[in-house]
Amino acid sequence: KWDTVAHHLAFIACSVLACSYRMLPFAFCWLITGEASTPFLNLRWFLINTGNGDTAAMNITNITFALSFFAARVLLYGIGLVDLLIHREIILSSPQIPLLVSQSLLVLIVAGYLLNLMWMWNIVNMAMGKGRNNKKKAS
Repeated sequence: KWDTVAHHLAFIACSVLACSYRMLPFAFCWLITGEASTPFLNLRWFLINTGNGDTAAMNITNITFALSFFAARVLLYGIGLVDLLIHREIILSSPQIPLLVSQSLLVLIVAGYLLNLMWMWNIVNMAMGKGRNNKKKAS
């Protein structure tokens, strides 16, 4: 899907820029922590594709995925983003880093958070029975 591809391309771009200019190590600590939900997403995919999508294991996995996603990609990312934006003038005024690089990183990190909010909205809708799988069952 377009959003997953955009997420990975943006994260690669952020990583290359930040590493090349040795900037934002604290931000990348909380950004990479967002991947804490990924094992549960992968387990969810595995359960669905092995015919175990209607099991207790799937229910536990869904809950664990949603909670870890919210904790890491909404709360932690949000707190880190607020801190980053509070200190943005320090980042934008660094003479060693081209302004376009600093601005690009800030824009990509904010966009990443917005994407996570969109995904969280989708997770909540699926949990409430408004997701894609339930629409297919109703047809």
